[in-house]
Amino acid sequence: MSAVTIGNQSLHPMLHELGGSWRSASDEHVNPYEVGPATNYPGASNIFFIPSDTYHTVRALVESIKHSDHEEIFDAATRLIGIPANMMNALGTVVDYAAAFKLLPHISCITTIALIAGMILCIIEGIVDTISLARQYSFEKEFDFEFLSHLRNMVADIDPKKTTDAVSRVAKLINEHPESLKLLLGTEQVKIVQSLMNEIQQEIKENPHLVPSIINHYRPALEEVARYSLIDNLEKMRRTYLQITADERNNIESRVKNRFPNKSEAEREALITEALEIALRVKKKKLARRIRPWMVGEAKETINPLLKGIVNGERAAIKEGLRFTDDVHVQFKKKQIVHILGIVALVFAAASLALLMVALPTTIPYLLAGVAMTFALVRAGVFSGMLETRGWSFKPKKILPASVQRILFKKVVSPPEVKHNFRESLVNPHERRKQKFTYERILDLDKQGFESQRHFKQESPFLQNVLYA
Repeated sequence: MSAVTIGNQSLHPMLHELGGSWRSASDEHVNPYEVGPATNYPGASNIFFIPSDTYHTVRALVESIKHSDHEEIFDAATRLIGIPANMMNALGTVVDYAAAFKLLPHISCITTIALIAGMILCIIEGIVDTISLARQYSFEKEFDFEFLSHLRNMVADIDPKKTTDAVSRVAKLINEHPESLKLLLGTEQVKIVQSLMNEIQQEIKENPHLVPSIINHYRPALEEVARYSLIDNLEKMRRTYLQITADERNNIESRVKNRFPNKSEAEREALITEALEIALRVKKKKLARRIRPWMVGEAKETINPLLKGIVNGERAAIKEGLRFTDDVHVQFKKKQIVHILGIVALVFAAASLALLMVALPTTIPYLLAGVAMTFALVRAGVFSGMLETRGWSFKPKKILPASVQRILFKKVVSPPEVKHNFRESLVNPHERRKQKFTYERILDLDKQGFESQRHFKQESPFLQNVLYA
């Protein structure tokens, strides 16, 4: 990857694709089929939800096959396989309850079938949650969210404690695992950033009470590292999930033309547009499974202006870009927690059902069932109360069903509003040159007045680039 050069027309190799890419003008809200707040935990009450669950699952499966949405095909097909087991478990449990109240005779084989069906249901739902969790880890590996979150605490939101911790973590990462950033920054740049972070860490150790001043002194270099990293990550997110690339568009056009050779040009164009819309919707759904639909909407509205500002070296854009990527980082972390809680709940539920089939005191299976129920309820609370909020905040109102919210609060609690709405500042060339001179003068005065300043043995190329072109 070539180095970023501020002020010319080839700021980043991936930006050349923009001319041939395709982005929909539609603001359609995507809602992927996925496991909701309450997973299909074995129990008699499931009998009330099976008809609706079956309808939505079949509908999602048909639509996903039609649109070649492979993730949704797997999720819907796997859960559809589990519906008969869910039904057998629910009916068997109802019969057992009726026998317990002397309404029906006890039939041991029905109890055994219900227990086995419940374990099968736990295994199937566990597979869906496990694959979803694997997708989260795969998504994490695509981007440098951890690195960018630390940069946020060094560039955008400086807090002495958090900033010191961020510097320490980045220095440790780049010293112990420099290969993790080589693809992002390049081999030579990693060495420079490594030297930079070690120097900042040493300055903070010697002057812990001067953290803001130290960070301010190294700000141009840190902002340039953040700028380069943001361009790479935001463009990758846009290309992978929010637009159809030129190659993908060409493939779709060729496929439509080969499939409908006798159609008129206008008809083929309409079919191509429809195919592009479907392909883009599948991409957005893929992202929505990882960070939730409301965050996808914000990404669609935010990434383009952020990238433009970051490429132009706007400091406000760099800061907002770091805050945006940190919000995405938190979103997929919360989604990871949801899947982990679901898997743990299902493991305990399956264990309790298995133990009910052997000659053990009933206290143990029921204790495990209670633990499973606890994890299932926590999962539902995290899903409803945290996934639809920004950051790690928890909103109890969102746990309630929409109908109950309307009755109690006269409205449904809506997802967070778009926060990172950066707009490029319009500055004429003369004013920009004046800003550049003032900015360089401030930096020069900072260097002269910084009491713990040491001369660099190797001047960082990041420091050679002033953020104003």
